[in-house]
Amino acid sequence: MKWALSTTDKRDWHALEFSERDPSWRKSSRRGLVCLGCGSPAFFRAPSRKKTPAFGARHKDGCALLKETWGVFRYLQ
Repeated sequence: MKWALSTTDKRDWHALEFSERDPSWRKSSRRGLVCLGCGSPAFFRAPSRKKTPAFGARHKDGCALLKETWGVFRYLQ
């Protein structure tokens, strides 16, 4: 996922923007991330040589992010 909600600061974070924050801040903020579609706990995947930063989650059944119609919104996977 490119976007996740932080329950600690009530802000939608883009994975790239989140990855650019200070590592100690990221570590303390990681536990408060949730999926924007279903509210499932989310996690952050740091960038590597071949992959861009991203969020992941074990989505609940019927999560809006997994439905095709969600593709028109800014929270694309």
